[in-house]
Amino acid sequence: MDFFDIQEELKKLPDSPGVYLMHNEQDEIIYVGKAISLKNRVRQYFQSSRNKSPKILRMVSNIRWFEYILTDSELEALVLENNLIKEHQPRYNTMLKDGKTYPYIKVTIHEPYPRILFSRERKKDHARYFGPYTSSESVKNTIDLLHKLFKIRTCHRTAPLSELPSRTVQCPLSGNSFPGRIPGADRSGAGFSGGTQLQTGGADSDRTDADSCGKYGFRTGRSDT
Repeated sequence: MDFFDIQEELKKLPDSPGVYLMHNEQDEIIYVGKAISLKNRVRQYFQSSRNKSPKILRMVSNIRWFEYILTDSELEALVLENNLIKEHQPRYNTMLKDGKTYPYIKVTIHEPYPRILFSRERKKDHARYFGPYTSSESVKNTIDLLHKLFKIRTCHRTAPLSELPSRTVQCPLSGNSFPGRIPGADRSGAGFSGGTQLQTGGADSDRTDADSCGKYGFRTGRSDT
């Protein structure tokens, strides 16, 4: 590539979300990153070396030029970064190179008794997906909390009764009495991803256990197919 003045190019960076790609002297992509503000994020690499790890310092010493791709949102930047890392396998990207992707929360609204699951794939399976999210631990903690609060089932319908929990999950196969009302859940929703709602079923309190069980899984107004 022709002469690339890094300091001058840093001044031209937009205050916009996007993905940046760092190149070495051999024109190899050595790092891919995402940013809410490209101007702020990329400049950080070339500022004072304080608080930078030895790995980052080595990477910066090998950067000869950079480029960037603007996106409409941080979420779009996250997905693009994921795809570019898998495509180019940059030397200094340690995450996402092993085939893993950012996690989703999956709600199996197409099942008679819906479940809330952790997923690293977004399939066309009529389930409802929320995400992607950057923290796997946060997603798992959220799912665990939902299971505890709303007694959402985690088993498959074909599971033997002996393998089902006796109290933690209210399930039609376990013989547990399903409550006629979930405290605080009737006609309410659990918000995800900036306002998207998962609506809980609003069954009347005099319904039978069998009638209620099919209603109290999370359901949404549409599914991603």
